[in-house]
Amino acid sequence: METSLFLFIDALRFSDHAQAPLTGEISAVKAVEQAAAVLNESYQTRTFLLTCADDPGSLAAHSYFANAKKLELADRSQQSVVTAIAGQLEGADRHDTVMLILADAPFLLLAETEKLLAQHRRYYCHYSFADGFPRFCTPELVSVEAMPMLLGTASAEEEFDVLFSIIQKDINAYDIETMISPKDYRLERLELRADNARNLLLCQRLAEGLDAFLPQTGQSLLSANELIRVLDAAPQAFRTLPASINWILHVKSSTPAIYYPEMPDYPVADMKAMCEAVEKIVQWSGDCVVSLSHLGEPAEYPRIYELLDRLVQIDNVKVVIETQGFGWDMEKMQRLCLEKADQISKIEWIVFIDANDERLYQEIRPGGSLPATLAAIDVLEGLFPKRVHVQAVRMDISEDHLLDFYQAWKKKTDRIIIQKYNNYGGRLTDRRVSDTAPIVRNACWRLRRELSILPDGTVPMCHVDIIEPAALYGSILKDAADTIWADLNRVY
Repeated sequence: METSLFLFIDALRFSDHAQAPLTGEISAVKAVEQAAAVLNESYQTRTFLLTCADDPGSLAAHSYFANAKKLELADRSQQSVVTAIAGQLEGADRHDTVMLILADAPFLLLAETEKLLAQHRRYYCHYSFADGFPRFCTPELVSVEAMPMLLGTASAEEEFDVLFSIIQKDINAYDIETMISPKDYRLERLELRADNARNLLLCQRLAEGLDAFLPQTGQSLLSANELIRVLDAAPQAFRTLPASINWILHVKSSTPAIYYPEMPDYPVADMKAMCEAVEKIVQWSGDCVVSLSHLGEPAEYPRIYELLDRLVQIDNVKVVIETQGFGWDMEKMQRLCLEKADQISKIEWIVFIDANDERLYQEIRPGGSLPATLAAIDVLEGLFPKRVHVQAVRMDISEDHLLDFYQAWKKKTDRIIIQKYNNYGGRLTDRRVSDTAPIVRNACWRLRRELSILPDGTVPMCHVDIIEPAALYGSILKDAADTIWADLNRVY
């Protein structure tokens, strides 16, 4: 039975990066434009462009995809996206197919797209996707029949990412088919889209190596084997720009957990110099997440409230606070939230609880206060709704407790982190329950994406080599960030 194909192009987070050249004169959006034209020629698609009405960057996509119907959404919520898609399917057959691609993902594999669509139609499934490829090389497919289920579970509060993030909420309700990549790239966590400076640089590097990625042919000749050839030939290309800064404010904590190493003395980080350094890093990298503080309790940093006030005012910076929970002046925190109401959503919290049992808690964090930590979580949840995570470290003395810990917190929140134990390269007692390292080691994810910075501004190799660093790669307060980052390439 011949069925119709509805092509939806997601430009909800479209930016200038999508219009920057990848190779020659071709940009990410022009490559997608050409791919959409090929799909339209092959399947006589009805094409729609999804944009966000209050985002000028998103609306800039209207300059492309001339044959697409432009749909301006009020927001980027799951509910808005699914409602907009469903609104264009009136009169469609239940076996007709919705295809979703991104306006800034230039490496759409058209041959694999054709195979996935044929399989989707053959088995009359609800949802189809390709697994193992880098993200956004293949489309998502969903049948018209499945749209009522998506409408029923799409959230008005959660931002839309991919259709699968909605489907997984009730995954057993869907008939799902997949197509497997010739090689599994999931562990590489590659996102082949031009949505930020890091991913744009990655796309540019890959485009340079692709024989088929030429202005006159665009990507119509791009095959999975060709893309795999380039990916395997240039793993160094995956290290682009830092996504996060792991800045240790100071090394002391009044109640350190047993999984904290003992550090040499350092002066506390200079707040003004730190903020200036962050601003320079962001000017170069485009954006970043500043993590406070890998070691040393941030609540005990003398100028923590001033620091947070400054950081949230820097464009394209988000802040993650890693804390024991107690020791915060909640009146000052509440005042910060009131004064910086428009920017406070840039802060996320990770609170180290580790145990619900007082005896075990004291064994892990001698001298700490579990009641004070739980009280702090309640206050933080009120000030930072849906941005507070609870964490436990998985280790030998807490392994038997973890299931109870998880189940108890799951009744209250979905934001639960179970972190692997870190013995800091053998410098701490090995309390790991199991060795989860892959048999074939991958390049370090942290070295690829993160800068670790000591309180005095010096840069060690990574977050593990911080106790007595084997080498230092400069000072972020004195040297250019791009020079330090380039020097770390030889370690990666």
